[in-house]
Amino acid sequence: MAAPSTPVPSVGTTQTQARTPICKALLIGILYKGTTGELHGSHNDVHSIVTVLENVYHYDPSNILILTEDQTNKSKWPTRRNILHGLKWLVEGAQEGDHLFLHFSGHGGSAIDNDGDESDGIDEVIFPLDYKEKGGILDDDLYKIAIAPLPADVHLVAVFDCCHSGSALDLQYSYDPAGNLEFPHDDRVRRARASRAAAGASLYRAYVAATHGNVLVAASEARNTYRLFIHGSSKKRGRQHPDPNRTTKGIVVMLSACRDANTTPDSTPDGRSAGAMSNALLTCLHETTRPTLLHIMNRTREITNQEILLSTGSFMKVAEVVFTLS
Repeated sequence: MAAPSTPVPSVGTTQTQARTPICKALLIGILYKGTTGELHGSHNDVHSIVTVLENVYHYDPSNILILTEDQTNKSKWPTRRNILHGLKWLVEGAQEGDHLFLHFSGHGGSAIDNDGDESDGIDEVIFPLDYKEKGGILDDDLYKIAIAPLPADVHLVAVFDCCHSGSALDLQYSYDPAGNLEFPHDDRVRRARASRAAAGASLYRAYVAATHGNVLVAASEARNTYRLFIHGSSKKRGRQHPDPNRTTKGIVVMLSACRDANTTPDSTPDGRSAGAMSNALLTCLHETTRPTLLHIMNRTREITNQEILLSTGSFMKVAEVVFTLS
């Protein structure tokens, strides 16, 4: 029997190869040294996460951008300009099947909403290293730069280990511990009581910040106090009737250390400073090889004794979808 002939491409034809999906990460850790709001665990969070990304999820180190203020190269400091540039780098060229990871460990706060897209009149904001000179980065900016441009079937996981981060990316869908969509009108009595308590705590933080000359934090907490008294502890930004125009094309998952109106502390696992949310997430990933999104939220809540939030850019069955970074 004659051997089957191997087809030879005609002159001028090309053969395309399937593109291998890539993994990219932007990790931001800020200590704010020398300020009244100095943190101690943010850099440790970044270094711990790098180890997991490289050793467990096999990220290429050249695809991990780290922004911390302990680096000699000032282009790698977490300034407002560098963070915005890093966000653009993260999503630039993303294609179907790619996995992107965004982690922020630092300070978060609130700011007056100027474009009317927040029902409580307050935007969430993260504070870069040079926030006193350049200002913060609004949730609107984070969405426009890192979320809106994502093509279909690009995966992005974001972790915000900071105060007032519940809706840091303005995603449409959030979930309760049973995996159901969470609605703002649920359990109004509990929410009202929690709001009053949080308002008192926020007012005290504003007073402490003002007495130490930290005007930006004092103003942020004052606005947060107003939000809590007037609107309660959660936004009513359409989770009852999600806006289809805000459903993301990309597959976006966000874990937030707390609700918009709340704060989150550092933790000291093994005597080493770390963000409570970051440490809890790493603990979960060490405990379970293929945890679901719902397991991640509930387990991190157990570890931190905080109300960790899970949000997504499109509706997901979070009790079934596996959490992965690659």
